[in-house]
Amino acid sequence: MLISDQWLKDYFDSQLEPSENAAILTDLGLEVEGITTYESIKGGLEGVVVGEVLECEQHPNADRLKITRVSTGKETLQIICGAPNVDKGQKVAVALVGTTIYPSNGEPITLKKTKIRGESSEGMLCAEDELGLGQSHDGIMVLDADLKIGQPLSAVFENYSDTVYEIGLTPNRADAMGHYGVARDLRAGIAKNDQLAPLNTVSTSSFSIENYSTPIEITVQSQEKAPRYLGIVVSDIRVAPSPTWLQNRLKAIGLNPINNVVDCTNYILHGLGQPLHAFDYDKIEGKKVIVRTAEKGEKLLTLDGVERELHTEDLIICDTKKPMCIAGVFGGLHSGVSENTTSVLIESAYFDPVSIRKTSKRHALHTDASFRFERGVDINTCEIALKRAAIILKEIAGGTVSSDLIESYPKEAEPISLFLNYATLNRIAGAALPKDHVKNILVHLEFKVLNETEAGLGIVVPTYRNDVTREIDVIEEVLRVYGYNTIPVPEKFNYTHASVAENQNLKFQNEVSDQLVALGYAETLSNSLTVASDDPRSILLKNALSSDLESLRTEMFSSGLKTLAFNANRQQKDLKIFEFGKVYHQEGKDRREYQQLLIMATGRKHIQHWLSGDESISFYDLKSICTTLFNRLEITTYSERKMESHVFFAEGISFSSDKHLLAEIGLVSKEHSKSFGLTQEVVSILIHWDNVVQKAHNNEFKLKEISKHPQVYRDLALIIDENIEFGQLLEACQTAEAKLLKGVRLFDVYTGKGIPSGKKSYAIQLQFNDPRKTLTDKEIDKSVSKIFKKLEGEFGAVLRS
Repeated sequence: MLISDQWLKDYFDSQLEPSENAAILTDLGLEVEGITTYESIKGGLEGVVVGEVLECEQHPNADRLKITRVSTGKETLQIICGAPNVDKGQKVAVALVGTTIYPSNGEPITLKKTKIRGESSEGMLCAEDELGLGQSHDGIMVLDADLKIGQPLSAVFENYSDTVYEIGLTPNRADAMGHYGVARDLRAGIAKNDQLAPLNTVSTSSFSIENYSTPIEITVQSQEKAPRYLGIVVSDIRVAPSPTWLQNRLKAIGLNPINNVVDCTNYILHGLGQPLHAFDYDKIEGKKVIVRTAEKGEKLLTLDGVERELHTEDLIICDTKKPMCIAGVFGGLHSGVSENTTSVLIESAYFDPVSIRKTSKRHALHTDASFRFERGVDINTCEIALKRAAIILKEIAGGTVSSDLIESYPKEAEPISLFLNYATLNRIAGAALPKDHVKNILVHLEFKVLNETEAGLGIVVPTYRNDVTREIDVIEEVLRVYGYNTIPVPEKFNYTHASVAENQNLKFQNEVSDQLVALGYAETLSNSLTVASDDPRSILLKNALSSDLESLRTEMFSSGLKTLAFNANRQQKDLKIFEFGKVYHQEGKDRREYQQLLIMATGRKHIQHWLSGDESISFYDLKSICTTLFNRLEITTYSERKMESHVFFAEGISFSSDKHLLAEIGLVSKEHSKSFGLTQEVVSILIHWDNVVQKAHNNEFKLKEISKHPQVYRDLALIIDENIEFGQLLEACQTAEAKLLKGVRLFDVYTGKGIPSGKKSYAIQLQFNDPRKTLTDKEIDKSVSKIFKKLEGEFGAVLRS
């Protein structure tokens, strides 16, 4: 946000240098990220003087050029000029050699002594566009004949100069969205302990209603979305360019002046932080304004020439026949002010921040007005801003106030009353703050002190601070103005280390993170705040920082896919990531949070190398990682099931134990991948970390001696139904022979010739071992028989001949 130093002085003149103001504002929490200088005439016409043309002759080598001899008072210069209007005896603007001029269009030019068609030229006779004084290039500027030769041109043309602060405004500081709010903070920061000249309040004493020739009716149907709405008509205006002072104010903060009416509303917006809107009174059908939500299918042609279909939750301003604008966001093309406008209805309102934020996001319209309404303007500034706008319009457009000030304000906002306890303040600050200083700070911030006791202050919070609702918020206000840097640091710190039990959750996270990093995965961290969705489990924030951060996330897949897409768009195609995070669910009247581990991968399995192929990472690679992690955490007993359906997976499996879901592994559906701009196949694991920790927490870590006796292997070729999964066979084998069976591996799958329809062949290898002795053939055959009977009984397995 840009703040003009000259504009600040309209409300409070600090008598300090801009760099000192910037330091104070930064300490107050309004961080000044940069300071620039604005000049209405760029370069300030430095090096440009008034000259007189003494001689003017035709250039011998060019039909369109002339050789002039020009006096600058100190010397006579030969200057080649191509302007058709140059003549002897004229007073002209001369840019001397070494001067940098700033044309209205184009890059700056530094003048050098040069030769043009064989003749020397020592400067330049300038047109107004070449000096940034206008757009005309019909010829050189011919100045007043009474001007003194050699006089700096900067003394002839007034150059408005200003210092501009670029402030990084935090979302909670809605009060500082205008120059008045910044001036109030600056004054409080300078005053601190001392009394200072008062803040120049915005006067509306000269406001008066002169006649009632242009009546207007206002009806607010959506009171909850427009708690306060005011309007007044100013007639007999003349739409024209704004006066120079107003144009300079707006240009200094990067705004282009449009006309005196629009500029007046922008001046109030950036001065007081209160958005206004001006309607052409003659275009209001029925001379009635209706504030309501849009009907289904309603459309509005907005100021940018785009016809927008309105949502039924959008708040709009209408007349008796049509919508005129999207409330608090964007105006309509056909109700706006034009050069033929003679009467305007000025609107000043307080709109519900959540409603404006949603509408702004819905239509992708982010305006200066919506920026302020989203964060919450001061409901008590509406009337002051409206009256001030009417006063200024009378001054700059010749208008008269010709209607009642119509207001809809059924329920007045009640300010918050709080008690500031000195003991609490000093405990938080870590030092005893002087009571009179504390009171002085709050008074300078326009907090009303109701009563004062030895224990503390009873105060009323001003309505401009909608983020101050608790005692701790008041303490923050006091400390930021008092200055964190001024609080003394104690020479000695006492600290008692508390003995706490080992955090098993963190221990397991570190183990798993180390394992994944060793496997080439990178850990990511994403925001748990996201955009609002239609998920019934969503938990919305009451005072969201922005429209993109208004809900707690209900799942982690979106943040993972967003991370993959961000990197894929930057030529990073082979990606392996993981993230520990939380999701939040509204479950009936309860709100619950669950910790999860998301693992995602896409692209090639290995870094591209002449020895490695282009094999893509697959579902089976991630399944292997999942089982490896479980083994690392000593989780060995769990069942595998094929997922019938999943919101994000096209297909996949799940691991469960004791009816608790441990993990889901699958191929992310193409629909979800494409919605994030991903064209590659994405595979993912979602580990339900709370359940995994609980399972791992109950396991004791045991060291096992490596068996001294040989491993024995047996192969079985089975014909089974094609819908049977290997996980089911694995679980059955382990159940049938839990003592000697150490592993089961699927090494071949076959369908085709020799296999009945609806069947498939699985070749599995069984691994046996007894740590106490070498197994005999008889013992092995007995175990294999038990396993086969189990498979035969449960799945109808048949040995393939």
